[in-house]
Amino acid sequence: MKLSEIGQRILKQAEDKGWGHTKESLNVAEKTMLIATEITELREATTTVVSSPKDTIESETADILMRTLHLGTAWGIDFDSEEIFTSRFKDHAIKSITDDDYLYLYSLVTSAYDQYRHKEIDNFKMSLKIIALEVNYLAQDLDMDIATACLNKISINESRVWDKEKLNGNYYKGSQS
Repeated sequence: MKLSEIGQRILKQAEDKGWGHTKESLNVAEKTMLIATEITELREATTTVVSSPKDTIESETADILMRTLHLGTAWGIDFDSEEIFTSRFKDHAIKSITDDDYLYLYSLVTSAYDQYRHKEIDNFKMSLKIIALEVNYLAQDLDMDIATACLNKISINESRVWDKEKLNGNYYKGSQS
């Protein structure tokens, strides 16, 4: 499945759930912070004993990709068009993620937000695309089926309830009956 297809499913789910699904309704600072948070959670998944299926390396990698696709799709990014850039992960047979890899991913996210903040919208959109592509390449290097992981998370989110107004930071409220 192509990245743009996954992004469209994420955006449709966001609309159905009443979450932000347009560039006007999404807070870019909040969304880029959440992408960075997912990178931290990925690092935790690689360095600690996993206590839950939602905390696996595959799940956390999918979270990074999904948050990036959510924001980028709302901004009209075509994640499947060819892009020429120097990839850290494409066609590299890495077996584990290093601290330098995490720092690289963080730098992509902070650059994207900085570009948005300075109204360099084309660069912001390009950075989001590169984040998604790099996470996809990383997943391939680690032999992950990232598309299936994303689709599984979309399916799980169908039964989850978030109440952003009543919670500070942690919007998850459990499953609907």
